Amino acid sequence: MARHPVAEANEKSPFGDLTPEEFYSRHGVAHATSTYRNPRGLNIFNQSWVPLAGDPAGILCVVHGFTGESNWFLQLTPVFFVEHGRFGVCALDHQGHGFSDGLQAHIPDINPVVDDCLAVFDAFRARFPPPSPASSTPSPSAAPSPSSSISAARIRSRQRAVAGTAPSSTAPCAPSARSSNRRGRWSASSGWPRTCCPPGRSSPPGAPSLMYRSRWKRKLAVASPRRPLGRPRAATALELLRVCRELQGRFDCAAADRPRVGGPGV
Repeated sequence: MARHPVAEANEKSPFGDLTPEEFYSRHGVAHATSTYRNPRGLNIFNQSWVPLAGDPAGILCVVHGFTGESNWFLQLTPVFFVEHGRFGVCALDHQGHGFSDGLQAHIPDINPVVDDCLAVFDAFRARFPPPSPASSTPSPSAAPSPSSSISAARIRSRQRAVAGTAPSSTAPCAPSARSSNRRGRWSASSGWPRTCCPPGRSSPPGAPSLMYRSRWKRKLAVASPRRPLGRPRAATALELLRVCRELQGRFDCAAADRPRVGGPGV
C-alpha cells in the first residue's frame, strides 16, 4: 500500500526535516503558487501540484475546511495523489484563511467563496485541455471536512446550472446531521449558536483538539502561524448552520457509490 506523505511530517513541519523544495522533488511533484484578485478586490492565494514529467491523468480540486488553509496539512494529500495517481491538483485559501485577504476566518456568505473556487478551478483546468473534443479530463473534488464539503457541494450545483452537467467522478462529501453532531462542530437543531461549542466543551469548531486524534498532529496543526484558534464570529456561525440545513435537505445528490477523498488529519 502506498504510504501517505503525512508519515514524513513532524510536530513542527508538514515536510518533516526537509525543505519544501526537497520534499516536492522527493515525491516527483512540481509545485507553483499564484494569486487571484477577485471582483471584491481580495487577493486569493492558490497553488498547484502536478507531476514533474508528463501531463496529469486527471484534475483534482481540493477545498479546505473552516480555519484551515491549503499550505499546511492539506497539501500532503495533493502530493500523495500526484505521486501515486499522476493527478494534477489545485487548491486555494478561502477569504480570511491562510495567505488570502479578508477578515480572519470570517465567511458571512458562502456564495463568494464558491465563486472564488470556480474561478481558480476553471483556470487550472484550462491549463490541461482534453486531447480531443470527445474526451474530457476527470476532475473530482475533495473536501476534508463538513465546512469544506458545503463549498464542494455548492460548486457542483453551480457547475450543473452553468454547464448543464457535472463530471461523474465528482465526490459529494456532504456532512450529515449525525456526523456533524458527533464531532461536535455544529448542532443543526439549535436556532442560534450561543457558544458555537457543544455542551461541556470549551474548544471552538475547527479546533485541533476536536479535529485530530493524534497528539503530534494537534501540535503540528497549531504550529501553523496562520491558523485561527478563536471562536467563529456570529455571522460566520449562522451562515454555516444555514448552509448545513440546506444541504441536509438535498442529500439525494450524495451518491454512496461515488469516490470520497479524505486527508491526513486523524
